Amino acid sequence: MISYIKGTLEDISETGVVIEAGGLGYFVSMPPSFTVKYKLHTEVKIFTYMSVKEDGISLFGFENKKQLQLFKRLTSVSGVGGKSALALLGSASVNEITTAIIANDVNMICRAPGLGKKTAQRIILELKDKISTEELSNAISGEITGEAGQSAVLTDSRSEALEAMIVLGYGRSEALKALSDVYSPEDDTSGLLKKALKKISQK
Repeated sequence: MISYIKGTLEDISETGVVIEAGGLGYFVSMPPSFTVKYKLHTEVKIFTYMSVKEDGISLFGFENKKQLQLFKRLTSVSGVGGKSALALLGSASVNEITTAIIANDVNMICRAPGLGKKTAQRIILELKDKISTEELSNAISGEITGEAGQSAVLTDSRSEALEAMIVLGYGRSEALKALSDVYSPEDDTSGLLKKALKKISQK
């Protein structure tokens, strides 16, 4: 198994990149949303997953270990191949995909080329219970940018509200959906929790 490739980026195409390492050129399949961040003839380190099938060996590439981990989970779902999983990762961030799985957001997953409604529903059904509390907290926190202090406050408020709702007996997916629906950057943990609980009680 090739865990990662570190070498010189020799070529970029719509379907992937070629990396020269140890005198060999490796073609690694990657979506355009990944490859656009790289520059030719620079040294790169790309995490990889090697797929061995009867018709050949393929390398799929990722920017980080979180993408690789989610790829492995996606391809464990019946009917989801490497190309489909890579297409989904290329269309949304790890946090966005995780949130969609927990919140039963079939439409979001279907945005990826080649993924139909039935496949999206299967992904949600098979992976929903495999997402840890830590991953769920990260998904709620999202990829918030800005000043470090502000980002930390926002992350804490949503994570703490989620933990409080789980302690109160609400399911992860139900809590995440409610928090996502009512979230506002101005809310502290208490305010966010009250709004989420009110949202659920109105159903």
